Amino acid sequence: MRLPSYLTIYEGSLMFVNEQFEEMRKSEEMRAFPQQERSHKRYQSVLNAAAEVFAERSVEAATMQEIAERADTSIGSVYRFFADKQALFQAVLDRVAANERELLESVFADAFDESIPTLIDRAIDVYAAFNAQEPGWYAIWRHLNLHAASDKTGHTLRDEQLRRLLMLVGYYAPHLDEARRQVVATTVLALGTSMLAAAERQPSPMRERLLEETKRILGLYAQDYLAGGT
Repeated sequence: MRLPSYLTIYEGSLMFVNEQFEEMRKSEEMRAFPQQERSHKRYQSVLNAAAEVFAERSVEAATMQEIAERADTSIGSVYRFFADKQALFQAVLDRVAANERELLESVFADAFDESIPTLIDRAIDVYAAFNAQEPGWYAIWRHLNLHAASDKTGHTLRDEQLRRLLMLVGYYAPHLDEARRQVVATTVLALGTSMLAAAERQPSPMRERLLEETKRILGLYAQDYLAGGT
């Protein structure tokens, strides 16, 4: 039997220490996860207020005091649940990501049985309705575009969206090589999310007009490749 080297033992110990530190960090960030109904409601109120303030002012510009006032609670209550603003933003991101994963499942459930125009129309309508109800989506979209190398949760979700789009492109346009499929899927994702974000910041009826224009642009773009374009 081969004995582990001192280096292997050291690496294993270091990994264990890092894992323990990460658990302590997460515990500190989520200082007092609510157990009682009243506390849970206050927690959700803080989370909703943070999503609104982040969307309106950006994560960097928002303050914990401003979030507390929006939630109609004390600054102490905010810090009871979250160690700092970054921990609060991460909680908003996690909530949006969890809900958006369910949304992603519903959008792609029948994707291979629909025409491309029907799929585009349905996807835009579903995501637009979700974004209108979840202010945290816009805050996260803007933050991820400003901080491309951070926030693993948001980028993991985007990777999943891209992976599913790649499957669709390969199914509907099998003549495209892998590199071109990657370009097409990335373009659709970037264009779609950017237009959804732009529409979300507009009042009616401009919002609805931008959403219809998004469907038209994506439809024309997709149609070119379905017709055999390369």
